[in-house]
Amino acid sequence: MLVQFLYFFTVSRLPLGLGTLLAVLAPVVVALWVRFGKKQPVSNRLWLAIALTLIGLGLVSQIWLGLRFDILGVLAGFALALALALYWLLGEAGQERRDGVSLTMWGFIFASATWAILQPWWSFPFSVLTEMSVPETTTFPALPIWGIMLWGVILGTVIPFLLVLGSLRRIGAQRAGIVATTEPLWAGLIAIFVLGEMLNWMQALGGCVVIAGVVLAETSRRISAEEEAGSLPSPV
Repeated sequence: MLVQFLYFFTVSRLPLGLGTLLAVLAPVVVALWVRFGKKQPVSNRLWLAIALTLIGLGLVSQIWLGLRFDILGVLAGFALALALALYWLLGEAGQERRDGVSLTMWGFIFASATWAILQPWWSFPFSVLTEMSVPETTTFPALPIWGIMLWGVILGTVIPFLLVLGSLRRIGAQRAGIVATTEPLWAGLIAIFVLGEMLNWMQALGGCVVIAGVVLAETSRRISAEEEAGSLPSPV
């Protein structure tokens, strides 16, 4: 619930590719939690990863020109990273007690009940469902609002959440986080063709540096575990 809300709020205030880049800080948050929350050893490569991530974000936002993006959007992007990291960690832990389908079902039931209180369903303007969308570019055709909502619910929410929980069960939060870091690349490419958004070469370089930092942070957990195992005395 919170992840989806923060994501849509972030991309409503920032360009799609750049807003999504902030979400890939989530694997760094996971690594930090392992180090300081669970008190497990993490490779020194983690600190290099954090530095790379911060440098990359600086290039993306072009801080030497001043904060060029909406401050609320930037803050929402960081909150999105925290919420996504929490979702991965709780999802991985929840797989020990439930299967992915039932876990997703209960998650959506809780989210629906929460939003029914915060924004009652009867207050929704159902009349807009029959209206047609107004595309920002000629690349995208006009579609009925109900079709866009159905697309967002099924292909943008239910199926992705099921796939994420399935990946957490099979490969864990660490490797799932690494795969998830490719999302900004796909989002940026899609935004170029669908929304007409473009990154300059400095922002593109910053995006690559962010992704390199995230991958380095995630692999530092595996390397640290291997180093710890190698330091144990061999059985006689």
